[in-house]
Amino acid sequence: MILGILGGAIAILIALIIIGSALFFTAAVPVLMDSEFYGEEYNNYDSIDFNVEKSFGFVIAFVTSYGGGVLLSGILGLTGGLLVPKHNVLAAVLMLLGSAITLILFYYGIIPFLLMLLGGIFALVTDNNAPAKPTFDPNFE
Repeated sequence: MILGILGGAIAILIALIIIGSALFFTAAVPVLMDSEFYGEEYNNYDSIDFNVEKSFGFVIAFVTSYGGGVLLSGILGLTGGLLVPKHNVLAAVLMLLGSAITLILFYYGIIPFLLMLLGGIFALVTDNNAPAKPTFDPNFE
């Protein structure tokens, strides 16, 4: 339970950092590319074959969607961690799915991946050594 919650929270934190940095560069780069900052020689886009603003917008859109995917995996892991006491199989599926998304999208997110993976595996394991609940047998003498 706690492994899924920790893995999901760490993945959400990483996703917010990714999305926040993309939003920061969306606001900062056009100001930095201004002619007053660099001078007029860097503001001449006539000799450039590609459009800087369009390519920059594509990169920002890619990074933001990438952060959104990591955010989705964090939400899956966190939800799975919270569902373990009542629905352990559903919780395990959510945590394992979140760990797979984290590994695919964010290679350096090995810590959230491992936490959600172990949480999903442990959610499937039931305690067979627990004492059985006593039942009432009316024919017992």
